[in-house]
Amino acid sequence: MTRGHPRSPVVVTGCGTINALGPDAASFWERLVRGECGILPHAGLLGGGADLLAAAVADPLPPLPAGRPALSRTEHLVLVAAMEAANQAKLHLWEDRDRIAVVIGTTTGGIREVEEAFLPRGTLAEAPRPSLLAFEKAQAADAVAHRLAASGPRLTLQTACASGASAIIVGAAMLLEGQADVVLAGGSDALARITLAGFR
Repeated sequence: MTRGHPRSPVVVTGCGTINALGPDAASFWERLVRGECGILPHAGLLGGGADLLAAAVADPLPPLPAGRPALSRTEHLVLVAAMEAANQAKLHLWEDRDRIAVVIGTTTGGIREVEEAFLPRGTLAEAPRPSLLAFEKAQAADAVAHRLAASGPRLTLQTACASGASAIIVGAAMLLEGQADVVLAGGSDALARITLAGFR
């Protein structure tokens, strides 16, 4: 979460995360400084073998407050982290919601849900519509903006492994150029078969 206006320094007023080292920023930082590693063997993860090494977020995911459910695991993860950052920054006190921007980076979006829909159906069977809607990567920024009532600019970036970092850079530029007073920026990707296979 960053906040500013032209010619002012960009400052971070809140942060949030959910990753293989913890479900929030405090637990992640504590385990990180202890030197723990989140890359562990996961037997049977997404149909993989016992030797599969991955930095997987543990199930179950933290529940989301009432509202539209997340369409994909990627969306669920970004909502958890975004709400932590927004709460820390006391974003609910910000009056001009049109000046709150959301920039999210993602590589695969809801590809995991698309995989789950197609695997049991064979190559020619029709997939259910909700799984195809989950694939739309722009949903990530839309979901965060909707959940936080942020009506300023919103966009979702896809720049492969740099997507989250790209979102932070774009968010900072928006602040410096006066396009927003507050920007919630970051990245989210759920593990999927295509990414696990691509890096093995």
